Amino acid sequence: MPPEAIRIRQEVALGAGAFADIEVRAGQAPPYFVEVDTGYSRERLLESVRRKYGQPVPATDGAARVVVAADGGALGDGTAAERLLRLTLRPGLDLEITSRNTSTPCLDATISW
Repeated sequence: MPPEAIRIRQEVALGAGAFADIEVRAGQAPPYFVEVDTGYSRERLLESVRRKYGQPVPATDGAARVVVAADGGALGDGTAAERLLRLTLRPGLDLEITSRNTSTPCLDATISW
């Protein structure tokens, strides 16, 4: 895909004072969102994702997924964290989780903090 077909926006308004960290639109593929939530407790991470993506809003219509980049403090046992995060998302949004120093296929890069 040519670079000019990819649009990346930061701090995208979702409504009611909520902002997505990053929105990615690549060609005709459904858009997706990236949330960078480092330094958060598990409770704060869950609340942040729930507030932004727990209810359908026009800004997320048609979105395919939310990629959550968090550190080990919030994720702890990855299985439990993933289950809880999935419960916070509105129907129709898939979830990807990446943590410190792991590869994330959606970004095709290594995230190092």
